[in-house]
Amino acid sequence: MPRHLTFDLEKPWRWYLHAPEIISTPVGRANLAPSGYLWGVEVYEEWRGRGLGRELVRLMIAAAKQQGHCFVRLRVHATNDVALGLYIGLGFSPTGLEGTDSVGPWIELELEFESDE
Repeated sequence: MPRHLTFDLEKPWRWYLHAPEIISTPVGRANLAPSGYLWGVEVYEEWRGRGLGRELVRLMIAAAKQQGHCFVRLRVHATNDVALGLYIGLGFSPTGLEGTDSVGPWIELELEFESDE
């Protein structure tokens, strides 16, 4: 079975990444709001460094397209070079919106595309 997403029945905005060739339990998760906002993208620590973050974001983009979205937006901390490189490498670009939260400065990124609907 290929890598795939499943969603949480109690929290339908939360998706889990499965990589059955590695382990039978999820290796990461992400949340997709009805507005097309992606947040809480996480590959669990023991599975990092295997390209799973890129796979998770690609699958979340596909889920957004299937839901009829024509963009995905997210916020990433400006000091998170790994995540910034991942998102920029997948075609995301800054929207110009920036801010600061309890962790530090963040920037908003967006990827536009045509929906599957």
